[in-house]
Amino acid sequence: MGWNYRVMRHAPKEGELDEWYAIHEVYYRSDEVDDLTVPVHETGYSKEPVGVIAEDLEGLRWTLQKMLEALGQASARLLRRGLASAATRLAIRIP
Repeated sequence: MGWNYRVMRHAPKEGELDEWYAIHEVYYRSDEVDDLTVPVHETGYSKEPVGVIAEDLEGLRWTLQKMLEALGQASARLLRRGLASAATRLAIRIP
């Protein structure tokens, strides 16, 4: 089973004013998938957003890098769809 991080948009719930974004783990039935073309029925994702936790500093660095990659991919997808304002909220500069 393959997996990666993905930014997911959350619709407002009762009492919330705005939508919000969070990073989730996404799982694939196969290790060899292109996560942009895999069918929805071949994926699963964490119910709750994930935190940044690791056993050591190198693991923490790896986790943050993978999360930043997911953030970059989400911004690129939003820009391709013409949703520049949402992409702007996700845009960051990677040092």
